[in-house]
Amino acid sequence: MLKYPDINKRKVEENKNQKQLEKEAQTALIKPSTEVLVDKSKPVSSEDVFEYAETKGSQIVKYSFYTMFVGTFVWIGFNLFFQQPASFFLGFLKMFRGPVQETAKMTELRIMLPYEEVSFEPTKLDPLVSTRLENTYDALVRPDRDLRMKPALALSWGLIGTTVWEFNLRPNVEFHDGSEFNAEDIVASLNRATDHEESELKDVLKNIDKVEIVDDLTIKITTKVPDPMLLNELASVKIIPSEYQKEDIETPVGTGPYVFEKVYPQDRIVYKRFDKYWGDKPKFETVVLYGRSDISQRGNMLLNGTVDLLTFVPFDAVQTFKERNFKIVSVPTLSIEFLLFNVKSKLLQSVENRNAIRLAVDTQLLADSLQGSAKAINQYASNGVFGFNPAVLTQKYDADISKKTLSKLGLNGATLTMSLPNGLQYIGDYVKKNLGEVGLNVLISYYDDFEKFMESVNSGGADLYFFGYQSSFGDANDFLKDMAYSKAEFNYGKYANSTVDQLILSASTEMDPLKRRIFLQDAMKILVEEDPIGVPLIEYEAFYSFSDKIDYEPRIDEGLYFDDINVK
Repeated sequence: MLKYPDINKRKVEENKNQKQLEKEAQTALIKPSTEVLVDKSKPVSSEDVFEYAETKGSQIVKYSFYTMFVGTFVWIGFNLFFQQPASFFLGFLKMFRGPVQETAKMTELRIMLPYEEVSFEPTKLDPLVSTRLENTYDALVRPDRDLRMKPALALSWGLIGTTVWEFNLRPNVEFHDGSEFNAEDIVASLNRATDHEESELKDVLKNIDKVEIVDDLTIKITTKVPDPMLLNELASVKIIPSEYQKEDIETPVGTGPYVFEKVYPQDRIVYKRFDKYWGDKPKFETVVLYGRSDISQRGNMLLNGTVDLLTFVPFDAVQTFKERNFKIVSVPTLSIEFLLFNVKSKLLQSVENRNAIRLAVDTQLLADSLQGSAKAINQYASNGVFGFNPAVLTQKYDADISKKTLSKLGLNGATLTMSLPNGLQYIGDYVKKNLGEVGLNVLISYYDDFEKFMESVNSGGADLYFFGYQSSFGDANDFLKDMAYSKAEFNYGKYANSTVDQLILSASTEMDPLKRRIFLQDAMKILVEEDPIGVPLIEYEAFYSFSDKIDYEPRIDEGLYFDDINVK
């Protein structure tokens, strides 16, 4: 980390015009959002920062968390386990010989996304929204392909003490509306992220105590407790012009390489190159984003040349695209799927029972059945996520040992209950078959309404649940603090382990990355080997297909930056 000398208090220069003086006077009055102010009357601990108060803000975050699960279920049910839609789609592919050729220089890029989504609220965490905004907005920092934070609107930064961060901002940056970027815009963006009614960033930023403007291009951010994830958290805050702080944003205005132009019917969004962009000149004059949930429409629009890049290709259409001379590339994602134990259930209170059940689930066969679109995992983080523990043993499927152990424990013939959203019968049938082979009965309840499913989860009405989780910050503590910490709002398995709690709290405030990695890895090992919280199942691959006009290497975080796409 860079260190900086002491900085004098901001001075107003005599030659500044009246408008600028008025702007600075307003800036001096800006206070941090009350959502992030700390109560100075009592000492703050990392445990205090972890508490999830049932406020309007946390309810929004809870909704966002549910949305993440819904998105995972939709992906699995729609893109992995569909049957009839895929055969229909594959039949349609036979109508086309191959990609349409273009000889003219490519100035317009056209991309197909898998879902229709027309929200432009910059404080949403939904990746379907972020994908449509990440080329229009910048943040203070931006993750590279290895999820390391790199400069964006912040040129450099340093940690002063343990809780005070200083950021030097990039000069001569212009917003799409012509206004000049400065420190006020950072304060306004952070305030909006913690104040706006629809913001899903409230809990992400809850550890921020105050934001101070040092001068036009310098800010200080003070956290309540040491925060090793602050840069990752700030990367999710899209910077807006200060005058939009209390406004509903219907037309995105940022400092990014592409200017939002218009939304056309059927979710066709057009972006134009921003010629005054502070970075390298954007590659394309125009970029068009399409969104279609219908599988056949998505595929056919690539085949007939309407789009150049198809994201999230259904796995059983991959080979057909290859046969039509379209390039197929894939990347592991940050998402995992797993079975979660309800440890308050009579049948799953003991570690021995949970271990015996874990042995009965053949995760490798499940991955193989998905024909290359997924691989078996042995822990609750993808390889590449900070805190992934390579020393965790892969628990080999062994039905014989599981059956003998269950019989010894007096569980032979016992009945387990399981809750699933409707549409995930594939998972339900697979788990039921595996557990049936070792002498366990499984009764499955499927819920058409996702809220009803969550009611079942919250009430502890079943022994087993199926969940997906995305470590969107590329850090194992995402999962640990959300689902394994005993007081976490999303600890749906009612899991409690004091050692795991302490490791999570330590990892949440430890600024030394080597020590922090050890805390995360030790917690992960306990959750898998010593006191299992569930059964890790699979992580899936995301497939992309494109014509021979372009080349593209997708990112592990599923970020879609237009200028990552190369024209041949």
